[in-house]
Amino acid sequence: MISIKYYNVGLLVATLRYLIKMNKISGGHLVHIREFQKLMKELYYHRDSKRGIFKTFTWLVQEIGELGRALLDNDREGLKEEVGDVFAWLASLCNILDIDLEESAVSKYHGVCPKCGEKPCHCSTE
Repeated sequence: MISIKYYNVGLLVATLRYLIKMNKISGGHLVHIREFQKLMKELYYHRDSKRGIFKTFTWLVQEIGELGRALLDNDREGLKEEVGDVFAWLASLCNILDIDLEESAVSKYHGVCPKCGEKPCHCSTE
């Protein structure tokens, strides 16, 4: 179960890959990323649009920091909650920017590594 709430780009990409692969929202109810983004828009767009791009981005970064803390603390429940928060705030940011999150993620990660073109990735680790 992934609950929905509120620094590392690699971690964010890994989180997105996981959510795209699992395509689950709380309770095991299957939802497409686009549907989840629409839900975030229905729930929060009136506030997010007033807050603006940069303040919404700041909330996203704060949630990524909280995800990092949960990782450092090895807090499994905290990780589940914070992954949901990061995803929700990313969807909110995409709503303000008028970016289809599902289309953006799937077009970049369309079955192979965008750098080496392989599955699994054969890029050298850095």
